[in-house]
Amino acid sequence: MENNFEKLKAIENERNDLLKKLEKIEEKKAHVSNEVYLKVRGDYEARLKKLDEKIAENKELLMIEMKNAKKELSELLPKQKELKLHLEEIELRYSIGEYSEDKFNEFEKETKGNLAGVEERIRKLEDRIKWCEGLIGAEQVEEIRVIEEVEEVPAVEEEKKGENLTIDEHILEEKLPDEVNKLDELLVETSALLEETEKKEEPKKEKKEEGIACPKCGYLNPPDSWYCEKCGAEILTIN
Repeated sequence: MENNFEKLKAIENERNDLLKKLEKIEEKKAHVSNEVYLKVRGDYEARLKKLDEKIAENKELLMIEMKNAKKELSELLPKQKELKLHLEEIELRYSIGEYSEDKFNEFEKETKGNLAGVEERIRKLEDRIKWCEGLIGAEQVEEIRVIEEVEEVPAVEEEKKGENLTIDEHILEEKLPDEVNKLDELLVETSALLEETEKKEEPKKEKKEEGIACPKCGYLNPPDSWYCEKCGAEILTIN
């Protein structure tokens, strides 16, 4: 992170130096010939253009630098609050006589020193973020901010979801995958068993009884019968 920052800072310092020199060239314009003025100004403008191109090439690096600075800042702000509260606690305990003056001075000095270090780092990070934003451009910074907000919402919702779960729900959530797998296996076994049972119990289809009914008594005779097997009436002749 520091290496990236130093690299980008060096580019910016060089750029600022060129801008100052261009201002001085304008101040000296009246004291030199136009040819010399244009030549020197053109030289510095060309250098400035190259640096601007280099900055554009490193925009991704700038965005990474800014993201890292924001992350570190978000971690330091709670630490700053914690140290301030600790300092307040020390002062209260001293005021009620819990600490001797020497002990209080020792604790106060240590806590204030830590707090000063944290606050100094916070200031540097805030300056770094502003510096990155200045080089990246307001429009792109806004795009990054929107993307960060969108990415942050699911994480926050997931965290809240976990916080709202009861102990039983946590246990259920942990056991759920195994229980689902067991249930799936049981359903497969049950389905196979039912299918097998249905095949065994499926009644045999009775063949449709075919034949010739006797027109006299109604008895059903075999298809090739000439006479009724029951009453002896002639079937084919009657039909």
